[in-house]
Amino acid sequence: TTTKEKNDAYLSLRKISEVEQKEDELKNKIKETYKLDSFVKIDNNDVDIVIIKKICYTFYIIEVDNMNKKGMTLVELVAAIAIMAILTILVVPSVISMRNETLDEDYSNRVEMIKNAAIEWGNDNLNLIPKVVGEYSEDSSALTDDCAHPTIGYLIDNGYLKGAASSGNDSMEGRVMINPKTGDEMNGLLVCVRYDSNDLLNRKLVAYIIEE
Repeated sequence: TTTKEKNDAYLSLRKISEVEQKEDELKNKIKETYKLDSFVKIDNNDVDIVIIKKICYTFYIIEVDNMNKKGMTLVELVAAIAIMAILTILVVPSVISMRNETLDEDYSNRVEMIKNAAIEWGNDNLNLIPKVVGEYSEDSSALTDDCAHPTIGYLIDNGYLKGAASSGNDSMEGRVMINPKTGDEMNGLLVCVRYDSNDLLNRKLVAYIIEE
């Protein structure tokens, strides 16, 4: 065996080793990027994880092939774009849905905080609550003569409720309530505080935000 043949064999083995190393790195990158082990549901519908893996594996084959040659063919470019489009179609609705669910939950929690704060204010100011009331419904949202109606800002200013930080205005720190779904300030909204019935022995205070 000549020295040249030995060198050629050594270079070939080295190239194979480098390619295998790059293949392993790419596999880990794809697994980490697309989170194959946890990507099971989208918009509450079961998704065949095998399909996701096949898509990513196809993408992996194209990338590995491109390591060994310069540039991409038109077919490979179209395939890569198609794969990215499919992944976008699958992933984006799920992300949007999860974000909306989080915002809805955050808003519901804030509404409950506001209602509890308003009832606490009502218990401290029973003389301001109308004694005789009309029929009450849990779906109520209108301002009526049955209500005492402090604003959310008033509840914050008087210590019944804590707002969130106000960006860019340190003087308003903790004094602003923001609607997480719209980003609008809620301080000016009225809260109805009233009795749920005219039964003097069993009635209780209830509260709801008055919709404009």
